[in-house]
Amino acid sequence: MALISTNCSPTTETLQLLRFADLAEGDLRLTADGILFAGLGVDERKALFARHLATYVPLAAHIKRILDEDQITCQRIRPIKQSGQSSTGRATVSYFHMMKRQEF
Repeated sequence: MALISTNCSPTTETLQLLRFADLAEGDLRLTADGILFAGLGVDERKALFARHLATYVPLAAHIKRILDEDQITCQRIRPIKQSGQSSTGRATVSYFHMMKRQEF
């Protein structure tokens, strides 16, 4: 592991939470993924960060899942609205969305 001196507690905690570093005897040591992250390009860093965020931060994973589900639902409903659906059908769709948001 690479060795880094640390003075910034929030940064240290974030790196530990995302499993990019470990703190041992006051020294911050990069994990294998931390070293990998440091050597990647911007897009690859974004992808690795997103994977670690979804894996190690349950709330972030939950939010992403809800947003993904909502996007899929919206893609399914849009064609129905464009097909000249009745106002009753639109009300049902609106009610569905309101109920879905209350699940969280």
